[in-house]
Amino acid sequence: MITCRECETVNNAGALFCSECGASLLELGGEVAVLDAPRAPKPPPLVGQQVGEADVPQEIILMIPLSGRRLTLPLKGSDIRIGRGVPGQDDPPEVDMTLENGAEYGVSRNHAVIRLIDQGVVLIDLDSTNGTNLNNYRLPPDLPYPIKSGDEI
Repeated sequence: MITCRECETVNNAGALFCSECGASLLELGGEVAVLDAPRAPKPPPLVGQQVGEADVPQEIILMIPLSGRRLTLPLKGSDIRIGRGVPGQDDPPEVDMTLENGAEYGVSRNHAVIRLIDQGVVLIDLDSTNGTNLNNYRLPPDLPYPIKSGDEI
C-alpha cells in the first residue's frame, strides 16, 4: 500500500496517482534507469524471384484480435485497402477498422494496402500519419514488404 503525501489517503500498491486527490505517488529523485529494449528484426527485403503458380494464394484471411472479427478477402484483381471508412463514402476500404476504434489506435483513412505481386503478397504503408508496423517493425512508407501466414500487422 502507498500513502499519499498530500492527503494521506492509502492507495493500492503500484498506483501512480492518488485515488482521492490525484497527486503523483511516484517518488522523485534518484537516477532513472534507461533500458535498451531489443528492436524487432527488420522484415526481409522483397526479393526479385518469381513465385510459382501453385504458391500464389487466392485469398487472404485477416484476424482482428480487438473484435475477434475474421475477414476472408480475395486476392485477385485489386488491392486490399486497410483504413477507416467515412459515412457516405463511395469507396470504403476493404478492411474498415472503424468498428475496432481505428481512429483511437492511429489508423488513417487510407492507411495501408495488401497487394498480390509477382513475388508474392506484400504490405505497403500508404504514408499513413502513424505508420504501419509489420511484426513490430515500422515500415517505411510506399515500399512493399512481403507478408506471410502468422504475421502481425
